[in-house]
Amino acid sequence: MKTPVPLRKVTYDTWEEALEVSLVWKRAAGLADRTLKDYRYYISRFFTKFPGF
Repeated sequence: MKTPVPLRKVTYDTWEEALEVSLVWKRAAGLADRTLKDYRYYISRFFTKFPGF
């Protein structure tokens, strides 16, 4: 049986920082550049419209 890898809890100061880290993982998973661009666009629009969310 393999030993589980402990996960560390990570917090980010801003949603922009969290988004960039998330997009790095998505790129590593093989998502297309257009998909990553769309994620950045729509998530940015959401937080611009709802800044306190």
